Amino acid sequence: DFSGEGEKALRTPTVLRTMATFAMSDDIGLYDRSFLKAAIDEDIDDYTVAPPLPSGTVALVKDRLLSLGYMIESDRPDCAEYAHPNGSWGLQVLVFASEIAFTVPYWDDADSAIAQAKNHARLLALEFGLGLSDQQDGELIC
Repeated sequence: DFSGEGEKALRTPTVLRTMATFAMSDDIGLYDRSFLKAAIDEDIDDYTVAPPLPSGTVALVKDRLLSLGYMIESDRPDCAEYAHPNGSWGLQVLVFASEIAFTVPYWDDADSAIAQAKNHARLLALEFGLGLSDQQDGELIC
């Protein structure tokens, strides 16, 4: 029962911000450009069916992330994980065979982290001919 004082305690700014931190993030995905265009045109919501990106492109993206200052956290066959050097942002990039995913938790300086993630995602999209989808603000490059 969350009525009365218990309910008030759960609605304090600190608790609400903490709950939002665990529940939400800003996510930007880079995909094969022709797949993204077809997904938009055909109203496909399931991007897990995206085709693999060319392996050469994935390797170049990984190198580019390092040149942008990202640090490799892990490099498994199914996913490589990179972290932005500003650890207080929580900005991560996950490199899958069919997607490059930027994710930013809604922490204290989320606006700056999101701006950086968007800039780097746009840079990679344009540099490597990838499609970009930002579900939160509806931005598309395809």
